[in-house]
Amino acid sequence: MARKLASLELELKAERAGSQVAQTHLLEADQGQNEREAVWEAQRQILVDDSDRLREVLHEVTRERDSLKMRVEALSGSNDDENSGSTTVDGNDGSTSMVDIAAERKAYEAEVGELTLTVTAMRDELRSKDETMFKLQR
Repeated sequence: MARKLASLELELKAERAGSQVAQTHLLEADQGQNEREAVWEAQRQILVDDSDRLREVLHEVTRERDSLKMRVEALSGSNDDENSGSTTVDGNDGSTSMVDIAAERKAYEAEVGELTLTVTAMRDELRSKDETMFKLQR
């Protein structure tokens, strides 16, 4: 009876030790899951912040592009009106030659073209970030 009791006590100790090891593994796995969730949330927040920043920049660039287009159109209209033989146009800072106006117009058009490319690139980047964020959420 004493041997049987000693054997059962040893078995009980072994079971308790195994239970403690299993409990430790479960706790470590739970902590690892919490860490993975925290990392995922941080990555998601970075993507959301990038997306918001890109939307703001895109809005600003679009507004600037539209403003420049309006200025170019205004300059085009003034060039058409002034083509009656006059070589200077009175401006805020004195007289400006038609060559200067044409050069400024070309510069505005080039800037509008560059901003259009930038807007397109930012839209592509924003779409890519949105797709990445969607994939991570799935």
